[in-house]
Amino acid sequence: MLTGGTRLGPYEIVAPIGAGGMGEVYRARDARLHRDVAIKVLPEAVARDPERLARFEREAQVLAALNHPHIGSIYGLEEADGVRALVLELVPGETLAERIAAGPIPVDEALAIARQIGDALEAAHERGIIHRDLKPANVKIAPDGMVKVLDFGLAKALSADGSAPDVTHSPTLTAQATQAGVVIGTAAYMSPEQARGRPVDKRSDIWSFGAVLYEMLTGRRCFEGETVSDVLASVLRQDPDWSRLPAETPIQTRALLRRCLERDPKKRLRDIGDAWIEMTPEAPAAASASRPRGSPLAWIAAMLAALAVGFAAARWLSKPPASPAGVAVHSVVPLPAGTRLAGWASPVVAISRDGRALAFVAQKEDERAMLWVDRLDTGEARVVPDSDSAEGPFFSPDGQWVGFATNVSGEGANGTGAIRKFSLATGLTQVVARIPDYYGGSWGEDGTILVAPSTTEGLWRIPADGGSPDTSLQSVLWKGKPARRALTWPQRISPQLVMLCQEGDSPWGGAAVLDVPSKRLEPFAPEVSFSRYTSDGHVLLFRPDRTLMAARFDPASGHMTGSPVAILKDVANGGNGAAALAVSDNGTLVYATGFIRRSGIEPTRLARLSEKGEIELLPFAADAFGVPMPSPDGKSLAVITFDGSVWIYDLVRQVRSRLPLAGRRAQGLTVVWSPDGSAVAYSVSAEGEAGWSVCRQRADGGGPPEQIVPAGGEQFPLAWTPDGSFLVVMQYETPRLVLASVDRSAPPRKIVDANVSGASLSPDGHWLAYAYRDADGWRTVVDRTDGSGPRVLLAAGTQDPRWSPDGRFVYCWREDRLLRVPVSAGARILASTPEELFRVSNLRGSSVAPDGRSFYAVLLPPDSGIVRELHLVTNWFSELERLSPARSR
Repeated sequence: MLTGGTRLGPYEIVAPIGAGGMGEVYRARDARLHRDVAIKVLPEAVARDPERLARFEREAQVLAALNHPHIGSIYGLEEADGVRALVLELVPGETLAERIAAGPIPVDEALAIARQIGDALEAAHERGIIHRDLKPANVKIAPDGMVKVLDFGLAKALSADGSAPDVTHSPTLTAQATQAGVVIGTAAYMSPEQARGRPVDKRSDIWSFGAVLYEMLTGRRCFEGETVSDVLASVLRQDPDWSRLPAETPIQTRALLRRCLERDPKKRLRDIGDAWIEMTPEAPAAASASRPRGSPLAWIAAMLAALAVGFAAARWLSKPPASPAGVAVHSVVPLPAGTRLAGWASPVVAISRDGRALAFVAQKEDERAMLWVDRLDTGEARVVPDSDSAEGPFFSPDGQWVGFATNVSGEGANGTGAIRKFSLATGLTQVVARIPDYYGGSWGEDGTILVAPSTTEGLWRIPADGGSPDTSLQSVLWKGKPARRALTWPQRISPQLVMLCQEGDSPWGGAAVLDVPSKRLEPFAPEVSFSRYTSDGHVLLFRPDRTLMAARFDPASGHMTGSPVAILKDVANGGNGAAALAVSDNGTLVYATGFIRRSGIEPTRLARLSEKGEIELLPFAADAFGVPMPSPDGKSLAVITFDGSVWIYDLVRQVRSRLPLAGRRAQGLTVVWSPDGSAVAYSVSAEGEAGWSVCRQRADGGGPPEQIVPAGGEQFPLAWTPDGSFLVVMQYETPRLVLASVDRSAPPRKIVDANVSGASLSPDGHWLAYAYRDADGWRTVVDRTDGSGPRVLLAAGTQDPRWSPDGRFVYCWREDRLLRVPVSAGARILASTPEELFRVSNLRGSSVAPDGRSFYAVLLPPDSGIVRELHLVTNWFSELERLSPARSR
């Protein structure tokens, strides 16, 4: 028993929390990171057995890799004065067992908890880790509703031989054999194969998951008995009492429970991911096993929605639900098992004009995004070949082809951007044309595809059968004068008229129509990033708060004929402001809600990461942050937010201040500090300027921005030379890196010809680390700052390099893994083998702290980017007319 004040390495014991079969647990204070942790002292049988201890440490290292928002983290192992202990995340709140003790949990709440438990299990199972002791006592519910599964894999780690083959080897059972309630409680969640002492796999966890869900819904254990033998006999022979389930339990949830609690593992649900669609919080409202709610018509619609996500159609919806004329019917379309909606800078869903086929971009964990096409009329769904790193699908007018882009932006891009088309008839894909980038496409009746190939190239018309692009729409007329405006997400609404969005004075620009013959651009709705014309005469407008508005629209005049009305909230952003929605000509709407990973406007958190990947959230409110950059003294962070502001965060006083930008709007993601910490540099745009300029400004906000590099396309600073004389600036349009004189005494000088993702100078300023992209993908290299070489490869497949302040390392990211490359710089660079430090799956950007051993980062919310279903609404025009009628209100 440890007493308060006892030190275990850097941890000071505060108070005991409790004792269990896996050891005594204490609250402790981490003196290094100034946070509270849980200390779990290992059982004596493990601590004194060198073989078991060595195996336990190996197992704990594997478990520590489970970095997941719904899994209690393992921070490390500590030893002091013969005491061996695990350092664990301290999760506030009550256990699920304590919550159930108060009575059955309402269905919607129980399913929300179960879904989070399922997320945790899936993440572990994908890494080959089985919990083996899942039960309500090992699940914590934080005050904000966040669920954490504890003690992952420790049943195996603490067992005598690592396999936990039978009941007697369960640590919970052996350590507390005299506490019958605890023993019986553990046995109640064992799978039949575990109770028989047979080898277990992830299906054993699925059985336990079913037992836990049953108990949440009923308030009673699924398998009961007065002794351990009675409980195990119930597990092996007795069927659950299904009559205990509340009457409002959805049909699909009942089916899920039966699949989870199937005694034969071969017949049991094989993957916990397949259960997700049964655990949406909306499910209880969608269906009831015994009684309808509300009007008969509403109940029919709800039942159709439930059937759409029923277990028999768990992998995909076979066809759109039939609906009576004039009645809009809502249903949920689950994405293929193990996938999530994905998007970098374009719409991620499309629907054919006749509403018979869907196209969407989805990806599996650690894989690139692929295009999927589902024939709603036949139930046939398939992955489109040659659609690796797909973006922005759009259908041909006859619905027989799907156009899309590949290798144009974001993760997986490799510099070979192309427009491709996929034939629904032949199942084959072919290249239409090469493009530099992609911001949406539209297939016209004339057999050409209208594409926004970049944010500066206007529009291209490309023959759908292939051929050279017509670039006559690269420049348009704005207020009667030629102007190169950034045009995105084009939609042809007639041979002469294109609806699109345009670069504007606000962060989101606005919706506009382009008259193709005259090249005249006419805006009609400000503060809009995505717009779509519908065949019933409406325009849909996507606003910054992810609200979808609708108004009547007259194509002849190019103006709205009524005031916009809000019709949908929480519509997902597919990237750069493109809404994840599409509408067919016959009134079928498909859309997603929530956030899509890396879409750019997610609310994110500022955090500090240790060298081991331990996360400490900073005490500042969430916002849509760029990359946080620490001041040279480490006391402040400078960061851009999506609304175009530049903020200075005081880490000591925990306050922030916004720099006055004199009517300009900050652009890009990067802010860089001057070597003395007195100033920052960043990119801005202003009305009347063609592109972005690079400015510097006093960090205390005591003066206006001073222009260093004149406006011209997209350009942004990446590093400040140690002597304060130059800035390393990325000019995206060329693309190239240049050295720009801070006092403007000389024109910018080119140092690298490449599309660069991140650059960092060595402390002495002689060497430049940067990541560039070619036909083989991204790679991080080091070159002399003057570009004279020789260039040295540090790590392939990596981006965003950062030099450590002492010059000994270059840090870079390979997707969500941080690598450290030891380097030595003299007459030439010598680099050692890259080593992986840690993995952070929800990271958006990072920088190295001045201490060289920690990092500042922007983290996505735990569930950001996990969109696993689409919403489908048939006969939607009837609902749209009701919400936004022809006559303006």
